[in-house]
Amino acid sequence: MNNKKIKIIIIIILAIVTVLVGMAVYRMFFMFKRKKIKQYVTAYANETADPNNAFRLIMESCELILKSQDLCKSVCISAQIDGIEKENALVMAAVNNCYSFGFLAPSQTEEQGAQ
Repeated sequence: MNNKKIKIIIIIILAIVTVLVGMAVYRMFFMFKRKKIKQYVTAYANETADPNNAFRLIMESCELILKSQDLCKSVCISAQIDGIEKENALVMAAVNNCYSFGFLAPSQTEEQGAQ
């Protein structure tokens, strides 16, 4: 292969990798406001028996959602449908993930509201 063709292929590959990394960095750090996320997580965590561990679990679940482009899009669509802030929708999705995996038990007020 020609030396010039190899350079072009390498540049194209680097451009693709840069775009993919840029998209991930945008979702992780700029698409949602971290300060608001932490406020919502703190509010949900304080309703549990162990707020410190609940905070860590919910934040970890938020990070898991932020790593997925499809889940981020679903959270944004859900926020639009419900008319809430996307940070609140993200945290609600993370809390629901924790409930579904059995990491957190629903709070007493949620259990009473369901009855």
